[in-house]
Amino acid sequence: MKIAESAWQKHLEDEIRKAGKVFVLGIGNAMRGDDGAGSLCSEDLAEKLTPEVESVFRSVTAHDVPENFTGVIRAFGPDLVIVVDAVLAGEAPGSIVLVDKMDIKDEGLSTHRVPLSRFADYLEKTVGCRVVFVCIQPDGLAFGAPMTTSVREAALEISRFLAEAATTRLKN
Repeated sequence: MKIAESAWQKHLEDEIRKAGKVFVLGIGNAMRGDDGAGSLCSEDLAEKLTPEVESVFRSVTAHDVPENFTGVIRAFGPDLVIVVDAVLAGEAPGSIVLVDKMDIKDEGLSTHRVPLSRFADYLEKTVGCRVVFVCIQPDGLAFGAPMTTSVREAALEISRFLAEAATTRLKN
């Protein structure tokens, strides 16, 4: 199940509202063009979060090894983990969609070696959290290629949205 670009913000806002603590995990290899979108998003978001906000809303960049951050996630104890990644979703480059972990089991969707569906299952079982995938449709994944403008803009749009959600959450 994909949640279309037009509805991702509303659905993600609802997920964040239900959560006590939120952990954003950006994944992707910046050396592979658009694959670095999740990393760019989480790095940009981390710069925007104040220490007060970070008590309930944290952002970490995992590059292409999300499994190395399970201990950090578990120690934070989030109710919601938002994974931001470049995923082949059959959309226009730079499109933002929420993708169900069951759809990511298809090896054709993920640009990483680690099955992200297994990663999500592990987090849900060991941390007791929900996992949501916010995905950006890449255009180019060639090694050494720069990130395309549409994908860069999408990553920064997600970062702005999450920063605003975190700030709003702290005010409430």
